[in-house]
Amino acid sequence: MIKVFSILLFTVTVLFFACNKADTSIPLPKLNFADTSETNPSLDSTSFGVYKAVLAGNTGRVKIYINNGDTIVKAYLSLDSLSDTLACLQPLTQAQSIGNAFFTGRISSFTLSADADGNNAAIENIIVTGHSNVAGAVAHENSGLPVFCYEAPFTGTEKGNFNFIRYGSTVAGVAVGSNGAVYSGKGLLTGSVFSIQMNGPSATTATFQGGLNNTLDYYSGSWVVDANNSGVFNGKRTL
Repeated sequence: MIKVFSILLFTVTVLFFACNKADTSIPLPKLNFADTSETNPSLDSTSFGVYKAVLAGNTGRVKIYINNGDTIVKAYLSLDSLSDTLACLQPLTQAQSIGNAFFTGRISSFTLSADADGNNAAIENIIVTGHSNVAGAVAHENSGLPVFCYEAPFTGTEKGNFNFIRYGSTVAGVAVGSNGAVYSGKGLLTGSVFSIQMNGPSATTATFQGGLNNTLDYYSGSWVVDANNSGVFNGKRTL
């Protein structure tokens, strides 16, 4: 009986994903976002330059500038209808890694870490006044590898926000449900189709898979946590 149920669930999931993937081919207007990187080319393999992030647990995004050809170290956060400008007073060195650099603003704060070449970036300890369980996914831009941000609500047996960034063939996502559970992880984009398996609380995992439309600005798909928890998402590029 369990085997039959598993096959049925897999079949329904595949069919549902196929329908959602087909939906992404519907012509939609291209959104007015730049498709080029903001990072100074001389900073491609350093911890300086521009980082971009998405936030979930409510929904938003962050742009982080670290001495991008100047001496400015600031971040610009948008979450729902809130916005904030954050500064970092911690000394940073171009040829060295960033370890928990503390950014703080009027209503928000977070820490940023990254390797000396900008890889393995992490945005953590995110606090926004009036919000809880805010988590993020972040990446360092290279001049030839821009970072694009996407945001979507997800619904089904649980609801919340599933947001991700893409750079090249890599996608990194974060999802936070109304129950406070946080899931995060990385996946691959093949053509216009992506799949991200994300780790959550108590060793649980969630799979979010979907497709981008022909302009790469809109996306939709389905998510599954276990046999009893699944649903759909539908969103668009926001940065």
